[in-house]
Amino acid sequence: MYVQQTFDTRYAAALALRSFASTVREKELAEPFVPITLAIYDALLDDDEEVRDVAAQAAASMTGKATFPVAAADTMAPWMAGRFCRVPHFRAQVASRMVGHVVGVAAPTEAALSWTPAAAQLEVAMRFDDALFAVEDPNLFVDEVREAERWARVLAALPRIDPDESVAALEAWTADGLRTLVRLAEQRGDGPLGWTAKADVFAVCSRVLRSAVALAGLSRDSSPTMVDLLLRFRTAGEATGVHGTLLSMADHHT
Repeated sequence: MYVQQTFDTRYAAALALRSFASTVREKELAEPFVPITLAIYDALLDDDEEVRDVAAQAAASMTGKATFPVAAADTMAPWMAGRFCRVPHFRAQVASRMVGHVVGVAAPTEAALSWTPAAAQLEVAMRFDDALFAVEDPNLFVDEVREAERWARVLAALPRIDPDESVAALEAWTADGLRTLVRLAEQRGDGPLGWTAKADVFAVCSRVLRSAVALAGLSRDSSPTMVDLLLRFRTAGEATGVHGTLLSMADHHT
């Protein structure tokens, strides 16, 4: 999800972002600033505390709210949405981050082409890993469940734009993922050590469910489908003991 660079490279980049952010004025912010603000956001999730702290200072210059990195990320996401919500590149990034991808693309269609279907993500996440040595994640600081919740709030607040290729692609990805979750919930018993207990599986489930709830609230043509699939997942999940947190995520009234 995040490209690995050496600490020196990432720290130097954070310093450059902080320097740039300190010179920007609110009225100057426009579409070309989307990649820079996203880079600041991503630096807030860096593995190293030194990089995160510098990124938090850059974020404070942008948002006007000085705080620690995790809270800065909570502030930065809706702050970007308030300024770039109609910019295609930003909307494509919101959709991609709900899918679990961070891609540097200029067009929404290019973003969708790089997405891995939710069913395939779940298949990989559910595989039994019998490797002798564990492979360390690229970035241990990133909480994928928190990321899904954070960007779902942004997604839910996006104004409707027609046509909207990014959201349409996300709707298709999410509906496919929900159908997979319904099938799994109907066919598999769960519980404390069941199929949703694995962290990677839980993260994929959370992305699908958070995305579905946000899309169901956008009053789009496909919303009835999302609502129906969420209800089917809750019904099947309650019967087979699916993790209660996931069931609560599937409540589109919350």
